[in-house]
Amino acid sequence: MLGGGIGALFIATYLGVTLSIFTLLELIVVIWLIYTLDHLLDAKTLFRKPVTFRHKLHWENSTVIWRVWSFLLIVAFSFLFRLPIMTLVYGGLLVFLVTFYFISIKLSRKRQMYHKEIVAAVAYAAGIYVGPLSIYERDVSWDIWLLFLEYAGLALVNLLIFSLFEKDVDKHEEFQSIVLSIGYHKVMIITKILAGIILLTSVLCVFLNTHNADFLKTQILVGCMDLALLLIILRKNLFSKNERYRIVGDSIFLIPVLYFTI
Repeated sequence: MLGGGIGALFIATYLGVTLSIFTLLELIVVIWLIYTLDHLLDAKTLFRKPVTFRHKLHWENSTVIWRVWSFLLIVAFSFLFRLPIMTLVYGGLLVFLVTFYFISIKLSRKRQMYHKEIVAAVAYAAGIYVGPLSIYERDVSWDIWLLFLEYAGLALVNLLIFSLFEKDVDKHEEFQSIVLSIGYHKVMIITKILAGIILLTSVLCVFLNTHNADFLKTQILVGCMDLALLLIILRKNLFSKNERYRIVGDSIFLIPVLYFTI
């Protein structure tokens, strides 16, 4: 949630626009609602006590969490009346993507699933962009699109890493993932290649586009985020303990806060 809020402020600052507090709060609340709904629906399908802490939490406390979720859904609706019209339009398009995500997961619950992580990554990046881009009044240049693709790529690498580490847990709890669908080694190769492309892109942008200081800063931060994910992949034994991969993987989206200080 916090990473999403920081990401939106990061993009807004780069675009030179100012997000209202209601737009920022709406994003944070909606991220929590989607994240929590995903886990609540997962917990609902389980017939035995889950293995992971987050699934145990939602499985054992589903009634209380559903009540909190319902209250925050009302809060999210109340914020809609304070948002710019174009933010509502862009947000409405994103709702269709998120709806497709949940419906497709429901329909594919016991089948092979190739798209779950991809759709979730694109939705996360789009959610960060909705607020800033909806009030941006100039043409969207290539660097803005590139930063979106990098953010979506980082989110995808992050989710692929989680799937790699949680292969046995997902199998035990009968949750489908891309790893269980196409295999551990193939997903590992895809993850390394994608992380490598993101790193190479950020390095090339730093050296080939030196005239734009703000863009250089974005690429340095993207490179740092990607390096942290690569470190998780290269030191699997270290980060597998106590779900360190999740702590570090989620924390990388806090790194853009440095954009406001460098």
